[in-house]
Amino acid sequence: MNKFDGTCSVCGHELFGELEQPTCAMCGAPCCENCGTSGGDTGELFCSDFCEKSAREEERVFEVTIKTSSDRGGVLVGNKDFCVLLKNGYGDGETRVVVTRDENYVNQPGYSYNTVVSGNEFGIYGDDCDDCKVAMPVLILSGEFQVFYNGDKMEVVFVKKVSKNE
Repeated sequence: MNKFDGTCSVCGHELFGELEQPTCAMCGAPCCENCGTSGGDTGELFCSDFCEKSAREEERVFEVTIKTSSDRGGVLVGNKDFCVLLKNGYGDGETRVVVTRDENYVNQPGYSYNTVVSGNEFGIYGDDCDDCKVAMPVLILSGEFQVFYNGDKMEVVFVKKVSKNE
């Protein structure tokens, strides 16, 4: 989101010798050794114990669920450079937002394709009326995600594209 200034964008810790913001090896969220956890012998950095545990599992399962509020019929995604309202398929109310690596999650009746969102450090905002230049996102993502919605379930799903070495 912001140009790297030598400090962690999450906790403000000064990062000596780093040329860019370190990120979680599992989900791509910004973090550092001060606010994240170290992967021991591998040297990988994780933003949470959940991501570290998920990375250790053989199937590499990854899923995060949050709730957002909708007054404009969508889920707001963006950062200080762009802001997009993604259709939720039902209108106003509370939307369940799922971030997963499981492509089969949306391979069931009721899910419709929405779009692809990709980039380095973009957020999902808590309310679709928020201003991306001012508000803090409730979840920060990095990478490429196919986005689906299911109006009956009041759900928007971000399916992370996984590279062969992930």
